Amino acid sequence: MEFILAETAGFCWGVRRALNKTLEVDVAAHGKVTTLGPLVHNPQVIDLLQHRHVATANDVAEVDGGLAIIRTHGVTPAVKADLEARADKVLDNTCPVVVRVQKLVEKYSERGYYVVIYGEPHHPEVIGLIGHVKDGNVMVIDGADQLDRVPRDKGQVLLVTQTTTNVGEWQRTMARAKEMFDEVVVKDTMCSATTERQTDILDLCGRVNAMVVIGGKNSGNTTRLAMIARDEFNLPTWHVESEDELIGVDFTPYDKIGVTAGASTPQWSIDRVMAYLKALEADAKMPMRARVRRVMEMLVNTNIYTGLAAGALCYVGSQLQGVHFTAAAFGLVFCYVLSMHVVNRFTERNIEQFRDDPARVRFFEKYGTAMKILGAASGAAALGISIWMGVLPFLLVLSASVLGALYSVKIVPKGFKKFTGFQRLKDIAAGKNFFVASAWAIVSVFPLFFLESDAAVLPTIFTFAFLFAVTMGRSVMMDLLDMSSDRLVGRETIPLVLGEKKTKLYLRNLAAGVAAGLLVLGATGIFPTVAIVLAVWIGAQLAVFKYRQPRTEKISVVRRDVMVETHLIAAGALAMVWSLIF
Repeated sequence: MEFILAETAGFCWGVRRALNKTLEVDVAAHGKVTTLGPLVHNPQVIDLLQHRHVATANDVAEVDGGLAIIRTHGVTPAVKADLEARADKVLDNTCPVVVRVQKLVEKYSERGYYVVIYGEPHHPEVIGLIGHVKDGNVMVIDGADQLDRVPRDKGQVLLVTQTTTNVGEWQRTMARAKEMFDEVVVKDTMCSATTERQTDILDLCGRVNAMVVIGGKNSGNTTRLAMIARDEFNLPTWHVESEDELIGVDFTPYDKIGVTAGASTPQWSIDRVMAYLKALEADAKMPMRARVRRVMEMLVNTNIYTGLAAGALCYVGSQLQGVHFTAAAFGLVFCYVLSMHVVNRFTERNIEQFRDDPARVRFFEKYGTAMKILGAASGAAALGISIWMGVLPFLLVLSASVLGALYSVKIVPKGFKKFTGFQRLKDIAAGKNFFVASAWAIVSVFPLFFLESDAAVLPTIFTFAFLFAVTMGRSVMMDLLDMSSDRLVGRETIPLVLGEKKTKLYLRNLAAGVAAGLLVLGATGIFPTVAIVLAVWIGAQLAVFKYRQPRTEKISVVRRDVMVETHLIAAGALAMVWSLIF
């Protein structure tokens, strides 16, 4: 069983352009932002825009002030004029390919041509084109056989097509029109993206024995892809909007299954479906690996693996501080980090649908109650352990817990946002990286310092700096591997502010600085010799990352988390082995 993704699946450049321009809009600056009709025919994109506070108006009469956005299909000149009168400002996101067709029908109708449009009569693009024809000299047909309806007394005829329609039928219509009319101008206004996707699926259908088509059920171009596979090739075909619709489908009877997506299907929808399908493929080929993967998914989705990484890093800190590491210290850090990650996972559920992480979404939907109990129990356990450690550790953990719980909560009234620039701590640019690093370092270092009366101040300060830098690097690395999702939901992170190239340079410099600091502090005796070992290990990691080939495939969220957290667990294991030997 093999799943093959078509080369041209997903957004065409016109849809991508329209969505990017819309996502770049500062909603607060305009008061409100409204698209006239759905920006694209895809429910996941509409959900994203609603999350970004972009509303959808079904009729121009619903627009009242603010910024109004014209969708990719375009509108009639009359509707645009009405929109400009009702809105404070209009952003025209009409696809340039559609604009070209609008100008063609305007120009030729002004010259007296009778305009024939091949397409769907009630499609928004066709309605917009009709509005650009002068004097109403226009007819809409949906097949070559309907050319007989065109009045022969109209003289010169212009034939154009809706930019997203059936390529084969359009080619037949063009050929017949040239045979039927002496004075006909045929303009092939089919969008190249539509042609490419239909050509690809024709090729793909010849190589597979089943097909999955991803995209909105109300998307004409996506529906046509499904019809080609189902009707022209008689293939078992699943037209789905999300991976949830494929759960329970048995693909084992098929050797090769093709996958494609319409021009209005966002990349994150494709990624999520492909992640699910590729997991099925891997499970079928390597059952043992599938069991290991499911265990790792459980550890990552419950945030237990992150808690283990935090505990390992706490152990490294205790060795650098020169203090005795206890099971209580591990339990405190493990439970605190686990609790905070679970809490914030629930507060960010509204953006998980835009990430290519279907397994985690389904996990929290299925085990939501159990995860809430786990988060509450681990948080209570962290506070309980800190109380046992003493008053100061308790106050530290309590303060960190309150800040962690409030991270995604709107603590600033909406009316004051123009003064503060944020409503939630997570809205502060790069705030996530700073707060996560601070919380991990504080909880990992200072409880042990207060617990041990002879703990030295200078090593403790440098240990805090070390743990802060490492966890900051961890957080930035996570964001670097999740840039596309953060950009979609409007989250400002260091990688989005600096860009990918500068962020990688920042991470390399940070790692090099940490390694150099460990070497100096280990050589001068402020840190024990394990610091030198850790510095060499970090240097080796830098060398590996510098000379290894860059990744070309998109990694899953589980694999990303395991990859990043394992480095922290490995550092803890290395420090433990060194302490046992020496």
